Amino acid sequence: MAMFPVPHTSEWHCHTTCSDGALSPEALAGRAVASGIKTLAITDHDNFRAYRELSQIRLPAPRLVTGMEMSVVWRGMTLHVLSYGFPADDPGHLAFEKLQDVNRQARAEQIADKLERKLGVSDILAHARKQAAGDTPGRPHFALALVEQGVADTVSRAFERWLGQGKMGDVKSHWPTLDEAMKMTGSGIRVLAHPIKYKMTATRLRECLSEFRALGGEGVELSAPGISSGWYGQLLTMAKRYELLVSGGSDFHRPGSWSVLGRYPKLPSRMPDLASRLLEVE
Repeated sequence: MAMFPVPHTSEWHCHTTCSDGALSPEALAGRAVASGIKTLAITDHDNFRAYRELSQIRLPAPRLVTGMEMSVVWRGMTLHVLSYGFPADDPGHLAFEKLQDVNRQARAEQIADKLERKLGVSDILAHARKQAAGDTPGRPHFALALVEQGVADTVSRAFERWLGQGKMGDVKSHWPTLDEAMKMTGSGIRVLAHPIKYKMTATRLRECLSEFRALGGEGVELSAPGISSGWYGQLLTMAKRYELLVSGGSDFHRPGSWSVLGRYPKLPSRMPDLASRLLEVE
């Protein structure tokens, strides 16, 4: 049975239009204020441009904590690692952001080439870039472009036929390895994101967390939407075994979707958590 999400005053995992979210950084910050969120970490995929945008705007906002969700490879599998609390001008995180932008541009061109050859559409990359508001487009933006051009009825249908896992538009990127990413971003507090999504066995997940900890990882995202009580208990045991702090977040992307900003399962008491760790470094 899935753990029930409850409202929190801290949000540690959400996205804006700087990656695959639907709200601008300004709109997301405003929504956080309206939701009673006091501390907000925006964790866009492989970039932290949202913070640069918000630094130019004067508006009521929660306390902001720098964040980024990094795409990495571990034993041939793509994982996501959340990095928090790093300086906005940190050379390592800026270098990682630049590297991933190059990787994502190459991936977008490959996706566009496959879709154009298979579906007979033209200028799909330009349409996807428009959906991404000028940023590097990902699969969700290509799905929106296919809907716009009348090739697909819905985004879900576009993923089912052409862009979902194992489909022709599911182009594997040359992400940096876990080891490489951890070495580049040492100034951040690194947390393994939504570990249940990777569909690992418990044994393999323990191996992953053990290696992650040895490379400087500090935490595991325990409280995420959809996690079962069984996996919650297993992850909690693993966190204790490898001396990892615990965190939680909604993984919010857009209003009306499967997640709600600031709502995720309750974190256990008497366990080191991300909020307390951030207080140590401030």
